[in-house]
Amino acid sequence: MPPPIYDCRILDGAAIVHSLPAVGIKTFDQYSEKVFIPFLQSQLNTAMRVDIVWDTYVPDSLKEATREKRGKGVRRKVTGQAKFPTSWMEFLKDSQNKNELFAFLTSKLEDVNCPPGGSLFATSGKC
Repeated sequence: MPPPIYDCRILDGAAIVHSLPAVGIKTFDQYSEKVFIPFLQSQLNTAMRVDIVWDTYVPDSLKEATREKRGKGVRRKVTGQAKFPTSWMEFLKDSQNKNELFAFLTSKLEDVNCPPGGSLFATSGKC
């Protein structure tokens, strides 16, 4: 039987972004406020610490070459008030979109209210 509370949960940020529904979202601010952050806050209900780890997209890597073969998505600048893409999966095909999105979402985590004793951490994608 799993414990009622964990010391720490380590989550793949890209997997979260790919799996959470983004229906009815109009801006990237709205996505962070209504979809992404509430999901992370729900994780803090059963963990004292949540770590979000983001993928990095290294040019000329085997992983990047595989992504290139899948095709490019639609390029869109990620800012809080920017219009949210109508085709989320096409948007996520572009590595530059994801890099900007991950940095944007990480910056939004600074304002998250954690429950007493709870902590939220994220990688920045920089070494």
